[in-house]
Amino acid sequence: MFKNLRIRTKLIASFLITAAITLAVGLIGYNGVRTVDRKVPAELEPLVRKYLHSPQLLERASRALAEHAGCAPLALGPRVLRTETAGLAALAALQTLWGDFAGDADV
Repeated sequence: MFKNLRIRTKLIASFLITAAITLAVGLIGYNGVRTVDRKVPAELEPLVRKYLHSPQLLERASRALAEHAGCAPLALGPRVLRTETAGLAALAALQTLWGDFAGDADV
């Protein structure tokens, strides 16, 4: 399907797909943070402010607040998938399935 396209078209399409995936992941994350922020009980706010100086404590506090707000933990396996790399990882997976990474070396 993609073999007959010029490299310029492939690159532009890949960039647009990556940008769209990154935007979607960012918006979902932003919406999740806003939801958790709205559901933080007033009595927990001083504790959150107290632990903001330590990344490890902040991670534990944010996880506890997310679970308190009704979020369920989700594991994606042994790899850490961050917002900055989610779009590229999805694009690489799609390229492996349907694109240039399937084994054909006709660059």
